[in-house]
Amino acid sequence: VRKMIRLKNNLLILGILTLIALFYTPVFSGFFQQDEWLAFGDFFALGDHGLINLLLAAIEPTVGHYVPFYYGLFFTSISLFGLNDVWYAILSIILHITIAIIVYFVSFKLFKDKTLSFFAMVLWGLNASGQQATSWLVADLNTHGASVFGLLSVFYFFKFLQENKKKLFYFSIISLIASLMFKEIAVGLFLLL
Repeated sequence: VRKMIRLKNNLLILGILTLIALFYTPVFSGFFQQDEWLAFGDFFALGDHGLINLLLAAIEPTVGHYVPFYYGLFFTSISLFGLNDVWYAILSIILHITIAIIVYFVSFKLFKDKTLSFFAMVLWGLNASGQQATSWLVADLNTHGASVFGLLSVFYFFKFLQENKKKLFYFSIISLIASLMFKEIAVGLFLLL
């Protein structure tokens, strides 16, 4: 009986994730936008000067945001995908689905209810703000990266509160710092933690 319930839940999650992926298929009709072309230009200008210059550019403070993990992921992506927008769309959808899965687990930690957790995952997966983050092909790398690690920080913190193991608290803080190295959207979590 437990195996049947687990199979039913897993199929439901798989169905929801498939629905989310189908919802985002218009991303494949997208295109690179102004800021992305600027980032590509910066990469190609730095790329001629070797890996060390790319690494220095990633960790060097700038006037805007300090996002070294974003630059690392962006530089890796452009090295792998070049200017092929299809691969960026695939990566964007995979990252969005990953976040939806983490939302499910965080919600389950919070609500202790699978139905509410499924509902939270669907809301996250099909929400308009997620659509904007996912459809902006290159800029989404920092938003998705920050979201993944921000949610992992919350997950580990809830787990720490349940199990009272210090290593879970450290995982939470490390995840939060990683989130901030992609984008500062999770800075408010310092107050929660």
